[in-house]
Amino acid sequence: MQNYAATLKDALLFRESSGDYSKVNDIGYAGGFQFGAQALETIGYLKKGSSGAGNSALDDPSNWTGKGGVSSKEEF
Repeated sequence: MQNYAATLKDALLFRESSGDYSKVNDIGYAGGFQFGAQALETIGYLKKGSSGAGNSALDDPSNWTGKGGVSSKEEF
């Protein structure tokens, strides 16, 4: 049986960033899956309330929570 989760993950990764985890697009979405500030706040990588500044919040290391050892956009 085919592993559909892996297939979907791979397809999404390729679609969003061509597999490049360091990619940041023109409007500030970052990473392999192109997450913005709101998504990163929801999943705990950005501090509560920091996404109000939009994706520019990703540029300020003080907005990052340190979850998973990630404390900056570059580390994400």
